[in-house]
Amino acid sequence: MSSLRRQFLQDKAERDRARAAFDTRVADLRADYEQRGIAGRILDEVAEPAADLFDEAVELAARHPGAIAGTLGLIVVWFLRSPLLTLMSHIPGLGGVAQWYEDRQNEKEAPDEEA
Repeated sequence: MSSLRRQFLQDKAERDRARAAFDTRVADLRADYEQRGIAGRILDEVAEPAADLFDEAVELAARHPGAIAGTLGLIVVWFLRSPLLTLMSHIPGLGGVAQWYEDRQNEKEAPDEEA
């Protein structure tokens, strides 16, 4: 048998083995998709990292409770800024703060007249 024919038969056998491995892998994937479906696979891929992130956030909050409390406090104050400024306007000596904030808001809302 010539070396060219021998090489051809070896290459063909290698190709057949690769094709069989590929077909086996495709069959395994199809069976897995039929069992869990695409939604189940996506949920598996998302759930584990999300749980790890949540655990890390809980650990971080436990190590730095003051920072968490301060951040939450600032968020609350930000959302309540208008009622707080209205309340401050009725307290002697603090009315200027509320007026300053109102003036700033009016400046932002007014269109540029110089243009």
